[in-house]
Amino acid sequence: MMQPDSRKSPEEILFEAATRNDKDTVEKLLENPLGHIDWGDLAGCTALYRSCERGFTEVAKILIDKGARLDAVAKSGNNPVWIAAANGRIGILRLLCDAGVKTSDASFRHHFDGRSPANVAVQIGQDEALDLLLKSSRSVSDALVPDNSGWSPIYYACQRGHLNVLRKLLVFGADPNQSSPLSTLVNCNCLTENFAAKDKNFQSPEDDRWSPLRVAAYYGRISAVQVLLDHGANLFSTSHSATSILQAAALTGRLETVRLLLDKINEKYRDDVELLARIVSPAVFVSGSFCHADVFRACLAACPDRSLILSELSSYDASVADKLELILQKHSQETTRSTFNQSKKKTPLHDSLNKAGFLSRRAAVQAVLSEALELLLWNRLCEQNQQKKIYVVGSYAEGWGCSVTCLNGSVDVDSDIDVTTVLPRKIFHIKDICKCSNEKRQNGEVVDYNNGHVTSSGFARNPSLPYGGCSLRPAVDKVDAFLCCCYPQLRIFEPGYTSQLSHDVLKGLDDIRQSFPCHVVPAELPACQSQAGSSGSHLRLSTTFFERYLLQNLTTVQGQVYVTLKYLVKRVLSIKVSGLKSYHVKTIIFYMLEEVPKKDWKPEAVRQLAQQGLQRLLDCLRERRESENECMKHFFLTDTFVYLKRNHSERHLIEEAVQDLLLDQHLDAALHQLICQLKPCSSLLHFHPNILHPILSNNTLPDRPNCLLEDYEVYDAVSKLLLVLSDAECNKDVLEPCWCTLRNFPKCARTTSHCLTVLTYMMFGMIEEAKAAVRESLHWTVSKGVPCSDDIEVSPESILTQLLSTDSVYKFGFRLDRRPTLHFLPEPVRQWFPVGISYYMHRHQYYVNFHALLRCLTLHLLGHEMDKDTALEWFREVADCAESDAQELLMVLKFCTDGELLVELIHNHRVSVCEQQETLLEAVKMFSHLELRRVSILKTMGHVQADLQQEGVGT
Repeated sequence: MMQPDSRKSPEEILFEAATRNDKDTVEKLLENPLGHIDWGDLAGCTALYRSCERGFTEVAKILIDKGARLDAVAKSGNNPVWIAAANGRIGILRLLCDAGVKTSDASFRHHFDGRSPANVAVQIGQDEALDLLLKSSRSVSDALVPDNSGWSPIYYACQRGHLNVLRKLLVFGADPNQSSPLSTLVNCNCLTENFAAKDKNFQSPEDDRWSPLRVAAYYGRISAVQVLLDHGANLFSTSHSATSILQAAALTGRLETVRLLLDKINEKYRDDVELLARIVSPAVFVSGSFCHADVFRACLAACPDRSLILSELSSYDASVADKLELILQKHSQETTRSTFNQSKKKTPLHDSLNKAGFLSRRAAVQAVLSEALELLLWNRLCEQNQQKKIYVVGSYAEGWGCSVTCLNGSVDVDSDIDVTTVLPRKIFHIKDICKCSNEKRQNGEVVDYNNGHVTSSGFARNPSLPYGGCSLRPAVDKVDAFLCCCYPQLRIFEPGYTSQLSHDVLKGLDDIRQSFPCHVVPAELPACQSQAGSSGSHLRLSTTFFERYLLQNLTTVQGQVYVTLKYLVKRVLSIKVSGLKSYHVKTIIFYMLEEVPKKDWKPEAVRQLAQQGLQRLLDCLRERRESENECMKHFFLTDTFVYLKRNHSERHLIEEAVQDLLLDQHLDAALHQLICQLKPCSSLLHFHPNILHPILSNNTLPDRPNCLLEDYEVYDAVSKLLLVLSDAECNKDVLEPCWCTLRNFPKCARTTSHCLTVLTYMMFGMIEEAKAAVRESLHWTVSKGVPCSDDIEVSPESILTQLLSTDSVYKFGFRLDRRPTLHFLPEPVRQWFPVGISYYMHRHQYYVNFHALLRCLTLHLLGHEMDKDTALEWFREVADCAESDAQELLMVLKFCTDGELLVELIHNHRVSVCEQQETLLEAVKMFSHLELRRVSILKTMGHVQADLQQEGVGT
């Protein structure tokens, strides 16, 4: 128990004690009634709220027993019940339910957006929390009410692909055939309007109504589609429902989902070829418009009566019949030949991965980028708490695997950046292993160790804070860790250990043991997950620093095998079964490094080695285990297992899926799919720290009126200025300190500072000043990333030096309580800047590319005065750059009038366009013009024809 600060009120002391899980202090303070047990901090959060948020069950029980309000609303709109559901605090929810709380009551919904606790549990994928919430509700229908935007829990489950949650909702009676208008999703009736004009029997889908099946198809959640169909979802509920569901999947390019839907549709209507054609034909044109070539080919092949398609396409191009014949010939051969095996190259997979940047040199630079990010975080963190230590770990820091399509510094949507914060606290001493003095042991906590875990009370079971991401900003998983005095026995340091790992690598691992802190993170053993009262009793010993070192030292071929295995597990096997995770792949590659001789890691052996890794996974699954959850032995910890994910598929189903993938035909098809999804890399690695860090609360800027801001202070300054500019009541007196801040921006944020200056002029109607400012920046360029070549040595310090010396800080991700609406901007620019990227807990996340915004402002302000060649150069730059983001794409879609360039933009960036609702909506509007749609579909057919010729078909 800490000594209370006499300068603070008892209510403040109670709040702080609850926040740090100090049960003894809380109990002592509540022995006598306090004046206000529901005292809140600046965010309006009470002591009970904080204990529920962090999973401190014992403290929460004391507060509830003493009468703390359960429905006290914080400024963010959350309440204690809601935040416990959002964080999956099972012990807290069980406590609340046992106390008789009806969690479906309206008072426990989010104050602003109307999401119920059950709704947010579904969004986060907390199936166990959902189970408790549904059972404690007055009625299931009350718990499953839609939020203010019309989204009910089943829609969120389908959007996110949370299968266990979806199954639970269906078991509790959620309607798989409900229908609701969801204005946030994009409709595409305008792309098939010609059918309605030419064929009186054609029925256009009612695009304003969305079923769960259609939502799942739209987001490509093929497993969710199958679960819905298995539970009675009707693909054919109306004459046009199959059309709209297939069209949704085709619009967003979801090939596997399209194939599943085509099988179901063909099975139903194979004897009615005319109706089948009406259902499938719109998907042909939708996918063709967006250059989803594989979807285009699949839909075309599934349509037995192509007269409707030929009639439409022939008006585009008289030679279309010959092109269609070539495409269909390819489909007739797909079942009898493997494109992967037919390649004339000796090393097709290795060569393709090389072009996508999966090289040891680039991986090494990627790892250095993570060190630079770590330095920035340490600098920023020192302003908040110098006792904490923060580390960037996981695939981003390891150099390989944060993207399975291109090694260019980007992070895939289904990956994340792992950040571990080692907190100042008493040190754990492992019983029978620790060699510390009695004095040190008395100042710490002696703990039992078993199966890779230590036992201690008072920790939340799932401590990580997952900040959701998207194509604009990667997801971040932030976890708190606690120090151990030493590591237990590690396999690689046991006497007599032999392996293919080199002496230098083993020495490096030993240096890691001496240099980096042994730490544990709160995590529950799977065997204990269903036991009441066990929450927070275990902490898992982490070997993340050893893992990071081993992966950073992979050769090019070893790294490519690792990436290939990761792709097969995450993108192929996960569609069929749940339970496998990236850590299984990591463990397999470690064992392969230990066993496979150096001479066998050859470019021509990438496929064979990947197959060998899959075989090892299958062997692990087939071994008899004491628990169904155990998958394989941990590589570093001798007594520890690596487990399957919670609520995994039945073990025999996972075995069957891996065995099926090991068949040569299926493996070759999956590897060909990987090759098709790989993206060519540039000479740069992208590095924008302000969209990579775990979004922290804003710091107070120091009072240095005549000094430049430090690089790590720019984020706080921009966030503050953005909120000021979004205040419609703001006056020039309020803005005066902002001018001072803008003058103090460092060189690395030149474009950002200039854009904020233009926004300030526009806010106060100073249009001529704004025009003069944008003219000044017409020919400015920004830094796109860090050069990566063999003759340039990089270090964290050199990367930060480059950042500071170039205009590189212009992309930002913010976590704010409200959207900063820049009311003085024209539509639709006002809607696009900032763009919402995800919602987590009580705060929205927003993204702004100030370079793109400055160009939008320039094009808007100058209008016809804008130099056309300069504008065209900007548009071409975005179309040609493989990494252009959504706001850059929106800039071109809004201001470019060159039809062919717009079509090229969509074709080059179809994946990015379809990932963000704003870009997809603008693209659909663009293709409402028949001529542009015609150009795009013919361009798609040209791509298909070129692909077929390259594959040796029809030539």
